[in-house]
Amino acid sequence: MGENIGRAITAIYDAVLSDVHWPAALDAFAREIGSLGAVLVAVDKVGLPFTILQATSNYPIEDVHYYFDNLGHYDEPEMTSRFAVTPRFQLLRDEDVWGDVSKLDNRPDYKWVRERIGAHRRAGIRLSSNRGWMDLVALQFAERDWREVPHSMEINLGKLAPHLAKAVEVNRTFGLLRESYRAVMSALDYFRLGIAIVTPSGTVVAENRELRRLLELKDGLHLSRTRRLECSSSSNNGVLVTAIAEVSATSVGAGEQVERLLFVERRSGKRPFLVEVAPLRDVTGELDRGFAGAVVFVIDPEDTRAISTERLARLFVLSQAESEVVRAMVDGLSAAEIAELRGTTDGTVRSQIKSIYAKTGVRRRADLVRLAVSVDPPIQRGNLASTGATSSPD
Repeated sequence: MGENIGRAITAIYDAVLSDVHWPAALDAFAREIGSLGAVLVAVDKVGLPFTILQATSNYPIEDVHYYFDNLGHYDEPEMTSRFAVTPRFQLLRDEDVWGDVSKLDNRPDYKWVRERIGAHRRAGIRLSSNRGWMDLVALQFAERDWREVPHSMEINLGKLAPHLAKAVEVNRTFGLLRESYRAVMSALDYFRLGIAIVTPSGTVVAENRELRRLLELKDGLHLSRTRRLECSSSSNNGVLVTAIAEVSATSVGAGEQVERLLFVERRSGKRPFLVEVAPLRDVTGELDRGFAGAVVFVIDPEDTRAISTERLARLFVLSQAESEVVRAMVDGLSAAEIAELRGTTDGTVRSQIKSIYAKTGVRRRADLVRLAVSVDPPIQRGNLASTGATSSPD
């Protein structure tokens, strides 16, 4: 991995906890792929307070707002429909949509972008496959001729786009915390799944109440005397140590691992913990200015009361029966148990599960649980006084 790519990855993860760093992140992204400008757009699709509208530093945000308010309609609905069927991270060029792009030169939106930043051609990439939000990067290029996309551009897009997508995803989770409780680190207890902020060596520097509860079980995960997050199983522990080290390297631009997912076995024989490890940088000073490491999310499949499936059911247009089956699946019931609960046959439930997997695009129960969490992060919301919580969770 080149030094410039490493610096770009670092800049991208700077924006996870600090929206003011998006322009610098997009500057680095655009520079490495060879575009004049880049505009990041992210819009929530399930009714949660999450949006991103950011651009490279040469593209003032007021200009971006003007474009979307007054000129964006020229691309609709063709661009949106094409993005919907274009694989994530694949460059969609204007000529792929419109054909003869010479006809676009005098279109008002093209003239406006050309006058502002000197761009003649435009393209974009879709970042996420999660339907809970829409996110894409609109790109502007100086080139007039797009017969062939430069090989170096394709390579660098392939290296950087997954990190940009992950940064948006984690930014959404922490942004929802900030939306409800102003600060992120002081609000971790309101995130109702286990979460830990760890150094590259696995030392926990901050954790929430739910993770402390899971650690107290001494059932697969624990803290060492030096506060390192460890697994009871030596094989699981080796995987966790490697995962934390790899994604932490990404946070300083020395690696390319976007995330690591693993199952942690439990001594009790209960269903394994589902663990996700992602890069994290703190440039805001909420934790420790300059911190670079990882965030670890832990889902306990034996206690899923905090996980809502309502938005997932609406998003994927599940029937009432399928919605009830999804809830039961997330709660850990087997097909036979669901059939007994619903007063139907095992075959009917298995058919409904097959339909649910087809609609949501997942292949196993753990992925369905993770999808539900990503669509609607389990954050305790509402008036703190009404929940019995105080302004200081501890």
